[in-house]
Amino acid sequence: MAGTRRIGLAREAIALADASPDPALLARICSSVLHALWGPDLEATRLRADVASRSIAAAAAAGDLHLEFAVHTAAYTVAIQLADPAGATRSLGRLYAIAGVIGAPLMTWTVGWFEAFVATMQARFADAGRLGRETEAIGLTLGAADALAVFAGQAAVLATIAGHHAELPPIVAQAIEAGPVKLTYHLAHAIASGPKQVASDLLGEAAADGFRNVPPDVMWLTSMLGYAVLAIELEDLDAAARLLAIIEPYAGQIATNLGPAAAYAGRLASLLGRHEVADRHLNSAFEIVDAFDWDYHRAAILMARAAARHRSFGQIDDTARAWLETAAGICVARGLPGMLAAIGELSR
Repeated sequence: MAGTRRIGLAREAIALADASPDPALLARICSSVLHALWGPDLEATRLRADVASRSIAAAAAAGDLHLEFAVHTAAYTVAIQLADPAGATRSLGRLYAIAGVIGAPLMTWTVGWFEAFVATMQARFADAGRLGRETEAIGLTLGAADALAVFAGQAAVLATIAGHHAELPPIVAQAIEAGPVKLTYHLAHAIASGPKQVASDLLGEAAADGFRNVPPDVMWLTSMLGYAVLAIELEDLDAAARLLAIIEPYAGQIATNLGPAAAYAGRLASLLGRHEVADRHLNSAFEIVDAFDWDYHRAAILMARAAARHRSFGQIDDTARAWLETAAGICVARGLPGMLAAIGELSR
């Protein structure tokens, strides 16, 4: 109900902006409107793309660099969510350019956050770690209220996908102990370093409630994919079937740090023995990450494709072995020891 109300207010705000004589009004409220439209509503998602596009044009026409920076900050996240690499590149390039001209610390902090994200997705972990620490320091100096939360989220993802689970930053565990915290923190902790029973209990409680515990907000898809990771690792078929039905309509989208939803839909479908569906989703996911040039997800999806093929045919054939060899090469070049070990096990 809260999500429906939020989206309704966003639509009302868009209508008022469109009726206003101020051609830049939509751009001025762009960030708030886009945030309100973010959640499990496909029609609202399509509207986000339209609002972002129109706001970019309006901000550029207004000749206000600060306004343009704010719009491209919001538009960048929309482009990532909608798997639009050209749009993401365009917005990030404009953010770099404006930050370089104005040099405001808050702009530097924002660009640093996005740089760290790109470095993580490209498996440039040393760069990602450095950028994360630098960005956190700038945010704390500025007194940014969410500086620690942003750093904690980035650090948790970095430690998890780099295969350094034991190095999960204490800030994440401390945040959970201090409570209350967002569901995504609990999921990150369960995935990265929590005991198996903790993960099983977390998944079981949510599945029993039909995953209605997940708030319909900006982190909805990320949380659902987090549960999918748990279902896959625990081989929980009941939870996997429930989650596949929930996630599949959003298979064309990306959850910022976790990558294409299609990759998780594919892995869930493979676990359930729905091999043609798995192939379709995993192929789509690979096309997305290839377009973004994200090496970590390239390797992860190649391994998932090989595992799905093994589950379908009962063996690692030449096609699957070629995928694993390519994935192993990425792991060696980028430093992904956990995934490399998993590839070795699968190759046997």
